[in-house]
Amino acid sequence: WLEQHAGTVKDDLLRAMLWGAMWDLVREARLSPMRYAAAAMRALPAERDEQIASSLIGRVATAISRYGGDPATHAQLPQFEQLLLRGATDTTLNYGLRKLHFDAFIGAARTTAALARIDTWLDADSAAGLPLRAPSRWAIVNRLVANGVGTASSRLAAEALRDSTSEGRRLRFVAGAAAPDAATKRDYFTRWFADSTLNEEWVTSSLGTFHNTQQSALTQQFLIPSLDTLPWIQRNRRIFFLGSWLGATIGGQSSPESLRQIDDWLSARPSLAPDLRRNARREQKPPDRAYAAARSERYADPRRRPHSCGRRFFGAYPALHKP
Repeated sequence: WLEQHAGTVKDDLLRAMLWGAMWDLVREARLSPMRYAAAAMRALPAERDEQIASSLIGRVATAISRYGGDPATHAQLPQFEQLLLRGATDTTLNYGLRKLHFDAFIGAARTTAALARIDTWLDADSAAGLPLRAPSRWAIVNRLVANGVGTASSRLAAEALRDSTSEGRRLRFVAGAAAPDAATKRDYFTRWFADSTLNEEWVTSSLGTFHNTQQSALTQQFLIPSLDTLPWIQRNRRIFFLGSWLGATIGGQSSPESLRQIDDWLSARPSLAPDLRRNARREQKPPDRAYAAARSERYADPRRRPHSCGRRFFGAYPALHKP
C-alpha cells in the first residue's frame, strides 16, 4: 500500500514518517532499493515540501549509487537523471525546489548524456534557467573528474583560472582527489600526512571525493592504511577530524570483503582505544552489513513482503488503511 500511496498522504509529518519507515526497511534489507526508488520517483513530481523532497532525492541517490548492485537498479539511473532535470527546469516550482533538483542532477550525473549536458553548462553563466555560480561549477567539475570524462582535465584547469580565490584553490584540490586513477589516489594519501603545510580543512574537504563510492574498488587498498592511522589522527588532528576520516573511509566501502577487513582489523587489536573502536563500529552502517549478508536471497523470494511498516502506522492512523 505504501509504495503506491505514501506520496498522497496529506499530512506532511505523517508523509515524512511513512517514507522514513519505508527507508528503514531498505536499510534492514527487507525492501528492495529498486522498489523504494521506483515509489519515490513516482511521488517526487508532486512533492512540494522541500525537506521531504530533499530526503527522497537523497535516498534514491543512495539506493542507486550505493545499493545499486543489480542491473535493474542501474536501469533506474537514466530515469532518475531525467526526473531531476525536469524538476530543475520546471518554472512552476519555487526556487528552492528547482535548485534542489538542479544540484541533485549534477551530483547524480553518470550516464554519457547527463555528463555531456553538465559539461556544456560550464560554457555559460546559467543553466536550466538558474544562475551557475562557483559552487555549482565546481560540483560539475567534480563529477567530470570522478567519471573520467575526456574534458575533465581541461575543465579543471579552466575553472581554476576562472576562480583564483582561496576558496577556488581549495575546491580545485578537492576536485583533484576525485580522479579515478591509482597514482592520484596514492599522491593524495601520501600528501595528507607528509605535507605539514597542507590545511586540515583541505584534507577534510577532499575525503569525500577521494573515497567516492563509485571508486570503492580503487580506494579499497587504502582502507587498512587509513585504519592504521587512527591513533596518530587522534593525537594530532582536531577532535572532529576523526569522525570525518572514518566516515569517508568506511562510508566509501560496502563490499563484503571490505566489511570483513574492518572486522579482522578490529579483532586483531584488542588494546585499541575504546573510543576509536566505537567510532569505527558506528561507521559500519547496518544497511551495508545487511546488504553484504542478505540482499540477493531476500529479494529473490516474492513472499518476503514488508508488512511491519504498515502495522507500525496504521494502528495509529486507522483511517489510512484501505484494503
